[in-house]
Amino acid sequence: MRKSKKIKVDNKEITVKELTVKELLSFFEEGESLSLETLGGLLEVATEGLDMDSLKEMAPSEIKEVWEAFREVNSVFFDTARALGMGEAVAEIKKSLVSDFSKLLASS
Repeated sequence: MRKSKKIKVDNKEITVKELTVKELLSFFEEGESLSLETLGGLLEVATEGLDMDSLKEMAPSEIKEVWEAFREVNSVFFDTARALGMGEAVAEIKKSLVSDFSKLLASS
């Protein structure tokens, strides 16, 4: 059974779910550099009640809550990635998420 977690962000309930192996592989196999669009797509797949427009309206602290819930329900993936030497890829995802959303907020 897939893990999931319900969080409340600014009176909006968001369900963050564990991604399947197929979903994770498709994200990493695209070979594209990590961008706001790619990361937004990842969070759209991993959540119910959240889309790209909603992400743009969120404060960085709110996005951090979603990211932490994402990390929690996908902890087996992150632990396995680290064990397989994919820690750098995981760190790049987090770095891009913070950087891209910061740029988005600065331009709004």
